[in-house]
Amino acid sequence: MNDIKQTGITVKLDKERHIIFDLNALCELEEKYNSIDKALERLTPKEGIPKMKDIRYIFYLGLKSDDKELTEEKVGSLINLSNINIVTDVIGSAMMGSLPESNNEKNK
Repeated sequence: MNDIKQTGITVKLDKERHIIFDLNALCELEEKYNSIDKALERLTPKEGIPKMKDIRYIFYLGLKSDDKELTEEKVGSLINLSNINIVTDVIGSAMMGSLPESNNEKNK
């Protein structure tokens, strides 16, 4: 059996970190938001701007598999107004990379 290790997306914060939405993170997203799609919608609402608490929580879920010592509050201290757009872009890219391809994508 091959060893499969997700490497995620690298982001430079206080140090180089990897954002990975593994199955545990996806389960927690489903539990809180009822679906992965609804979690993504919280990051890109049709009206207004995303809630900071949602950004922090979702980013925390993506980072915690790489660093078990992280807390939501610690992750919040890594995000500021100068990097928040980068953080939300990285979250979206990492989430989309974690989801399986649809049958339509596989057949292209």
